[in-house]
Amino acid sequence: MEELTRAAERPCAPSPRTGSASAAPPIRVAFVLTPGFSFISFACAIDVLRVANMLSGQTLYSYRVLSTVEGQVHASNGTPAVPEAHFEKGGDCQLIVVFASYGAEQTEDEALFAWLRRASRRGTCIAAAGTAPYILARAGLLEGRLAALHWESINSFMEEFPGLGVCDRVFVEDKNVWTCCGGTSAFDMMVALVARDHGAELSRAVADQLVYPSVRKSGDTQQRSAERLRLVDPELAALIKLMEGTLEDPLTLEQLARRAHLSPRKMQRLFATRIGRTPKQFYVELRLARARSLLSQTRMPVAEIAVSCGFSSASHFSNLYKRVYQISPLAERARAQASAGGSYNLASSMPPKQAYRFTPAADGPTGDHAGS
Repeated sequence: MEELTRAAERPCAPSPRTGSASAAPPIRVAFVLTPGFSFISFACAIDVLRVANMLSGQTLYSYRVLSTVEGQVHASNGTPAVPEAHFEKGGDCQLIVVFASYGAEQTEDEALFAWLRRASRRGTCIAAAGTAPYILARAGLLEGRLAALHWESINSFMEEFPGLGVCDRVFVEDKNVWTCCGGTSAFDMMVALVARDHGAELSRAVADQLVYPSVRKSGDTQQRSAERLRLVDPELAALIKLMEGTLEDPLTLEQLARRAHLSPRKMQRLFATRIGRTPKQFYVELRLARARSLLSQTRMPVAEIAVSCGFSSASHFSNLYKRVYQISPLAERARAQASAGGSYNLASSMPPKQAYRFTPAADGPTGDHAGS
């Protein structure tokens, strides 16, 4: 794969749609990749700034790609990248965006935490995509702030950081800290940052250029199973929402039906016709799915996970877990830890020249077409 260079380092031709922006020093941005980072979030974020530069005809943003490790760093999908430098050599910047995916909850990098704290004290805006809020939490940057996090990680985050605020919004701006839930939400967050810095007209033009017609706002919530099912059957969606909210202290089926203002018979029929399982089976599956998430994303003892997911004992939980997933909870945790460590090297057999390499542009911008 040919070497990639930064389009942000040199100005692009002015766009007749937006005209030239007033001359001003570019905003210096540091993109920080952690092992197993989300490639889609990173791609969304960096392209928003690339296209903002292109459409404005100016270098509004000058960015560097850094890493928390020396040399190559692999995305969660196995794609290797060669950042320009280690984060400690990144220099001064006005915006830091940290990217993480699976494995971020295990991060214990005191040098990174200290670097982020120093930047925050200087007034640098700190942003986190995917599971990177775990890193900000460990750095002490989420005290008194609300953070957005992928819905799959919210329960485990709350277990580990019970005093911090977390939500299932697409992204959140709280003082000088921005967080988004991962995936394409990085696009929404970065477009909002462009709007903050250079106005709504340019941010809309960026979204149009990248064929992203429905930019989400910070108050929008992530689409979860209950919301999707509401389009099919609002009564079923209400039942599932009740279940999702009572995993630690499960309700009886009679209580569920009563709170949803349904008869037990109708509730049974809804699950049978729409999902193909009984309400009890579905409820247990939700609790086991939460347990599975806690096993892979936290260090909670199995007994504590059993209690937090509404099971009467660790032995009952373990037996049921093994019956459903064909693996014991302890073996599941060991497999998740091995996978987290191995996912960073999925492409280790690829030669170095195949990696995405980020270096300062020497002969002008590459990638003239925004959609390429």
